[in-house]
Amino acid sequence: MLPIDLVSAEISRLGLRAEPPLEMHPSRPKSAKWILIEGRRCQVIPTTQATRCSLLYVPRTDWPDFLVYVAMPRSPKNMQAFYIVPRGALSADTTRAPDSSFLQKYLNGWEQLREQQDSRALLRRTKVLSAALKSVVMEARSRNLSVKLLRKANRSRLPPIFQHRVFIDGVRCTVMSAARIAGRTVIVLRRPVTDWGLFVIYVVIEPGTRSKMFVIPSREVQRTTSRSMNSEWLKPYLDDWGLLATYRPAG
Repeated sequence: MLPIDLVSAEISRLGLRAEPPLEMHPSRPKSAKWILIEGRRCQVIPTTQATRCSLLYVPRTDWPDFLVYVAMPRSPKNMQAFYIVPRGALSADTTRAPDSSFLQKYLNGWEQLREQQDSRALLRRTKVLSAALKSVVMEARSRNLSVKLLRKANRSRLPPIFQHRVFIDGVRCTVMSAARIAGRTVIVLRRPVTDWGLFVIYVVIEPGTRSKMFVIPSREVQRTTSRSMNSEWLKPYLDDWGLLATYRPAG
């Protein structure tokens, strides 16, 4: 069965009111993805029941109020799962584990369609820059360093900007968030999944304070590790933007 058929069967079983929308999908007018459930605009989106994570695609149109993700089973022995997610809960394509608090919150959450919703829950949000990348861009520009963001070739993917790659003064830099271990000055430095950047800029974001940034040559990050921000190895890299000059392209 198609995802829309599975949704139709489920809402019929639950006694929810459903009707076809007056509008048609602008790019796929013949595809059955839009449906009105209890008067709410819903878009049906298939995903896969995966052991580790499932891709949650965010529509490019502003039409739906709710996204109905249908996790299709990989085996006929398993049942499909339905996640009813308000549009404002996601701002970009993402992945989530099936047992994550995010997906569990919306599992079989059909009753939301009958409830009064805060307008913020249905707000159409589109992430352009992550908090880490935004902090790096602002800091670099405050130091009169040039910044070049990279757009994805596939413009249908959200966000449209690469969140971990940036040219600063012509130098390839990988931007990574560094999580701080609660109650300690220790942070986790994850090794980038690619060797694209000549530098890794680790960003420590803490509410109410200025972000800390460690500018480290990629060759120094051979594996994921944890270090104290006051350690002899890490502390010299704090705000060491001058290192980029040693790699700046000539001319």
